[in-house]
Amino acid sequence: MLYNHTEYRKEDRNSTITTVNKVGRFKIIPEKRLILIYFIGEISIDELIFLNKCSFKAPGYDASFDVIVDLRDCYPKANIDDLRYYINFINENKSFYKKRKGVYLTSKPEEVVATTLFSKMHKDVPFEIEIFSTVSAMTFWLNRNRINTQFIENELKKIRLDSHNVYLEE
Repeated sequence: MLYNHTEYRKEDRNSTITTVNKVGRFKIIPEKRLILIYFIGEISIDELIFLNKCSFKAPGYDASFDVIVDLRDCYPKANIDDLRYYINFINENKSFYKKRKGVYLTSKPEEVVATTLFSKMHKDVPFEIEIFSTVSAMTFWLNRNRINTQFIENELKKIRLDSHNVYLEE
């Protein structure tokens, strides 16, 4: 069963209840030293942190694996304070964030704005961040010898069709 748009209730850090349609998924690919993260719907910093915490507990998680975050089917909800909050979360959990590359795959202006702000503000976090709108450019930057564009496109297609949704497992 595919959970594309599931109603989900959660208490955010401001103690307000939100009910929205969202999906969060991740996949760890140890042989490629890669973590894929995929979102659908409106996603706040709290949901991003929640998904990060879920991935930390997953078998095979390695803080040095590169990360691809596919934002093309979501609408990030983040202001400057939210981004500072997220950077603070990363700094408080450095054992889960080692030197690695982080890629944001975007398709809409609001995704580019949020990720660009984050990439400019993240000076104290231990990873490089880049923003791309194509899988081929992203793959080249990550390391063409380790992964290829077709492999990433296939894995992103699989994760889109997967039924896993971290927001249903609270």
